[in-house]
Amino acid sequence: MNRFRVAFLLLLLGLAVGVVAPLRAINISTNQTYTQDFNTLNSTGTTNVWADNSSNPGSIIGWFAQAGGTFGSNYIANNGTLTSGDIYSYGALGSFNTSTTGNLAYGVTFTNNGSANMQFELISYTGEQWRNGVANQTLTFSYQKSFVAITNLTPTTDVGWTQVPGLTFTAPVSGIGAQLDGNDGNLAGNRTAVEFDLKANLQLIFLQPNETIMFRWLDIDFLSGTEVAMAIDDLSITVTVVPEPSSALLAFGGVGLLVARRRRS
Repeated sequence: MNRFRVAFLLLLLGLAVGVVAPLRAINISTNQTYTQDFNTLNSTGTTNVWADNSSNPGSIIGWFAQAGGTFGSNYIANNGTLTSGDIYSYGALGSFNTSTTGNLAYGVTFTNNGSANMQFELISYTGEQWRNGVANQTLTFSYQKSFVAITNLTPTTDVGWTQVPGLTFTAPVSGIGAQLDGNDGNLAGNRTAVEFDLKANLQLIFLQPNETIMFRWLDIDFLSGTEVAMAIDDLSITVTVVPEPSSALLAFGGVGLLVARRRRS
């Protein structure tokens, strides 16, 4: 049996037992900070084509957008004045629900393509409100992990998702007295800086080699005529390599030695 046939059989075996790495979107293997300002989204047009996890113009590698109802794979570029249910580009990635779309969700995936465990330490973004409503509506942040590719945001359910309340955005302008029209989400009163230090709060999110994670923002369909248009912008995600036990022990030992020297002195 020649080497090429052996290689082919090994590949088939790998597929059979599931050891071949899943479809990768954004690969991570070293200390890094991922940032996204959504400036590559189209700034005009009402039928801009959205393709999940695509490098096509107007889409973004690693990003997904889906609806619980009808979405149509298009998104609208607007300033908050339109009320068609859809994914929106406000200079940020956003959404506006209707009974047709149902819940809307968007998210980003990362795959650990290295040999060491990774940990997500800090996540921050700006939540923006581009249209007023009459209730305190939110973009709920959650995540899901798997050793196979994650391509479904499952907008109609939270099953399988872990929420991080500290990263959920609540629209700042709402209530019975709110004006039901377009908002400028770039104004200070219509935006909120959302940040959660996972490390400081002892809520590190770990990712094993060949494991994939999806971070999801979920916009729940509220009531017809009372919806809020919301968006996310200036996203920053810091991820680092998990220190090896030997390195951690050396660091701990070094601290202990320093304390012992100080006591002797």
